[in-house]
Amino acid sequence: MEDHNNDIMIDKQNDQWEVNVYGRGTPYPFVLIDNWYSSKEESNVWSEIDFFERNNFLKKDSTGGDGSVATYDDGISKAKNKRIFLGEIFKNNFASHINNYLYKQRTSEFKEILQYCQPYYRSFESANAESTMISFYNDGDYYDTHYDSTAWTCLIWMVKEPKHFDGGDFELTDIKHKIELKNNRMVIFPSCFNHRVYPLKYHDINNKSIGKFTITHFYLHFPASVEYQRNVDK
Repeated sequence: MEDHNNDIMIDKQNDQWEVNVYGRGTPYPFVLIDNWYSSKEESNVWSEIDFFERNNFLKKDSTGGDGSVATYDDGISKAKNKRIFLGEIFKNNFASHINNYLYKQRTSEFKEILQYCQPYYRSFESANAESTMISFYNDGDYYDTHYDSTAWTCLIWMVKEPKHFDGGDFELTDIKHKIELKNNRMVIFPSCFNHRVYPLKYHDINNKSIGKFTITHFYLHFPASVEYQRNVDK
């Protein structure tokens, strides 16, 4: 593993965040924040995840073919997990706690931190749309090396602790930087960076409710004409 040490650490941002900025001044800067959600926010997010867990029919297999999953050259999906796009579930974003908390990425405090990731930060600042996905990882699930076709990718990991499985860690594969899976940990990086999720291995295969949940916020750019039409259609 290459050593991609953090250039700056900011403690207790927003009275709770523990922030690390990695790779400042290199081609691969990214930001990691622990304690992303407050206690109340985390509780609300878990209630939404629990709702999806009780309604398993809402989840889709990551079989590929619809353009939302990275595939190998032969068309086989690089992912083994289940997923939900919140835009397909909620007509009103405000009905989702997870989408409601997107305000955090647009605060001045967060933008000040992300500006260490120049010049990529400019594409985050100019992004005019978001898409949110929840991925559900169980025994044997993974996502092989891929990149996302958006501007920025923000991952928030939710895990019941103590964990009853091994694996599930994350790696930025271009720089061989592995990030340990922790509950309420957020990592944000330019979507063009290659990344992967290591397979999960349960300690007890009969326990079906102990997996990893990843909230992914994709930041995108729509042409001005499309953005205008989206506003008209609201």
